[in-house]
Amino acid sequence: MNQRSSVHVVDRHVGERIRARRRLIQMSQQSLAQAIGLTFQQVQKYEHGANRVSASKLFETAHALGVPVGYFFEGLSQSDGSAPDGKELQQISLAQNLMAAPHGKALAQAFLKISRGGVRRQITALAQEIAAAETEATGEDGEPRSKRTRPA
Repeated sequence: MNQRSSVHVVDRHVGERIRARRRLIQMSQQSLAQAIGLTFQQVQKYEHGANRVSASKLFETAHALGVPVGYFFEGLSQSDGSAPDGKELQQISLAQNLMAAPHGKALAQAFLKISRGGVRRQITALAQEIAAAETEATGEDGEPRSKRTRPA
């Protein structure tokens, strides 16, 4: 079992929210680490869900990032209190990853300013074609196909 799949969904979600907010306000991992009295490596572990954030560190992190503690749990459960299903969590994760990615916020803001549905569809199709070409050139693992070892 790899480490990513053994991470509890709540720890992963909280970590993703920490990373998304930190990137949104353009704060480095080092700056956040200093603000909460940790190393940047520990912040990395929190952001990947590899280590759980204690209640006191979550409180300090919320203060450093300028959000209420509840921010880190937003989107984790539905209004009726039941846990979201896998598809819902995947959609939340996609949105968080987009906002946390370099240029993701600018891309989302620009896309939302486009009012014509046809233009939005064309942009979406273009992005999908570029992603497919990149995946074909590099493979799912992101490694260039030319650098892979071929089975004997």
